[in-house]
Amino acid sequence: MAQAPVIQWQQSYGGSGNDYAYDIQPTPDGGYIMVGSSTSNNGNLTANQGNADCWVVKLNATGTLQWQKSLGGSANEVARSVANTADGGYIIAGSTGSNDGDATGNHGGLNDYWVVKLNAEGNILWQKTFGGSSNEEAEVIQATADGGYIIAGASNSNNGNVSGNHGNYDAWIVKTDATGNLLWQKSLGGTGTDEAEAFMTTADGGFIMAALSSSTNGDVIGNQGSFDYWIVKLDATGNIQWQQSYGGSGGDEPTCIQTTADGGYIVGGTTASTNGNVTGNNGLYDYWVVKLNSSGNLQWQTALGGSSLEIAYGIQPTPDGGYIIAGNSGSTNGNVTGNHGGYDGWVAKINANGILQWQKSIGSTAADGMAALLNANDNGYIVVGYNSAANGDVTANQGGADCWVVKLSRDALSNASFKNQAITLSQNPVNELLQWQTSGGNPIIKIKITDSNGKTVLEQYNNTNTLNIAMLANGMYILEAYTENEKMTAKFIKK
Repeated sequence: MAQAPVIQWQQSYGGSGNDYAYDIQPTPDGGYIMVGSSTSNNGNLTANQGNADCWVVKLNATGTLQWQKSLGGSANEVARSVANTADGGYIIAGSTGSNDGDATGNHGGLNDYWVVKLNAEGNILWQKTFGGSSNEEAEVIQATADGGYIIAGASNSNNGNVSGNHGNYDAWIVKTDATGNLLWQKSLGGTGTDEAEAFMTTADGGFIMAALSSSTNGDVIGNQGSFDYWIVKLDATGNIQWQQSYGGSGGDEPTCIQTTADGGYIVGGTTASTNGNVTGNNGLYDYWVVKLNSSGNLQWQTALGGSSLEIAYGIQPTPDGGYIIAGNSGSTNGNVTGNHGGYDGWVAKINANGILQWQKSIGSTAADGMAALLNANDNGYIVVGYNSAANGDVTANQGGADCWVVKLSRDALSNASFKNQAITLSQNPVNELLQWQTSGGNPIIKIKITDSNGKTVLEQYNNTNTLNIAMLANGMYILEAYTENEKMTAKFIKK
């Protein structure tokens, strides 16, 4: 198994209460915008409105706090999702139980969807509440091509802004214009519990949804028992184009979905099943990763974990065609090593076929976990969540649970801790075709060329011993070739 990346930097933010991060996005200035919830009114936080507030944090490129805002009222708020907007500001979605402070227009239930538009400095430009007399909780917001927004989550109301509820909780989709005015809404599900957990726009102008579902009627077809992954393709106005249910007789819950380069989808979450579509469960709940084609048909699946509880919350494609997954783990066996005690954040890398390449437990002796994941500009990774103690991997904690931002290096393919082996160039200097011979028999999985300043000028992920370098300027370069556990280097001159 390849060596896992290392922590390059980390930051803990919070106060004496409980502070959690749920989403992070890159910003145009090279930094990050992070959202979550907080009950603190000290430490890094100011102006808590009462109980739990939405907490918005702007970070620079190395995770240093630039500004922060607590948003809410006297009841509880949480921010689950954030997106950049065309004017340089941000759009946030979550839920609110307040009808005072920053939140107005609540429909009288337990919670409403709460959508807040901020400028670049985090000041509120407008806010909207959507819901009915029961409970609504938004999980995802994205900007749409028309300048508006799409919000997804769950609702068990059938009044106010909500119509068409099938019974219990439905996945509830809300489309707004650029200033948050409701354009249309859709309730999707059956008489069981159906909740949108992940949602994104697709290249055809429609949407893909990953929901948990226990329904066997209404919009839902093919439930395998208990809760399933319910994957639904919608057109631009929220009409179902196709839907698929995946899982087994245990509980299966999707939490994240991404489109893939082949036009399909990769879905992550958790499974307690050992039958149906699920094979390889390691015990209790495992990460469950499902690869689908463009029509939602299952191509492969993999269960990752140990004998305790694993829940994946973030998944991203990686440049080598594989996937990086982040979430929580309480295991010390199976696929999981390095647990620090209690629950840790757990980051796992799989290849294009779902085979585990490396894994890393990050945390302390207390409860820690990861809720979101990004590919960083340097091909490393940003993971965010929470920590609860200042030991192990955690360098600081302000009390209770703190928001935790961790920068991981590029994976082992780019680390210098490999066994160094010889590489022999067929000729040097080189005009057009760079050719080489290696001393070992292991397949090459990555080729990189850097210039004399250390800048990467060419990078490929394949098994080859020939590279066309005609496009490079004349000068000195370094060739690096990697196998699973070897790094081979040679200097050459392009003439």
